[in-house]
Amino acid sequence: MKADLHAHTHFSRDAVTSVETFTRRYEQAGIDCVAVSDHNNVDGAFAVREIASFRVMALWFVYNRCG
Repeated sequence: MKADLHAHTHFSRDAVTSVETFTRRYEQAGIDCVAVSDHNNVDGAFAVREIASFRVMALWFVYNRCG
């Protein structure tokens, strides 16, 4: 199984990749599973899950006042 366990979509403040481009790139690479770990939300993970042919894990990269 090929997996990426830490990836961001444009829903994260530190990324600009659209959900469509993100999904297409992973599908072209033959990835089986991606953990979408956008900052402070899971919207990107759910959007990818709607269109991806691979397994998507929704992670929540949470910031708090300590970092």
